[in-house]
Amino acid sequence: MVGSLVEAEGSGIGAVTLTTFVELRPMTGRWRIAMKRALPQLDLDPEA
Repeated sequence: MVGSLVEAEGSGIGAVTLTTFVELRPMTGRWRIAMKRALPQLDLDPEA
């Protein structure tokens, strides 16, 4: 998702990447929390 946005933009890659990161990070965090509650037997956090 991030890659496609950066490729589509071309110029201003830094701004697009930063904006995308800021917008997606909280959503991803909530998704991980929700998934961990639903499926506690799985480790869905690749950063851990």
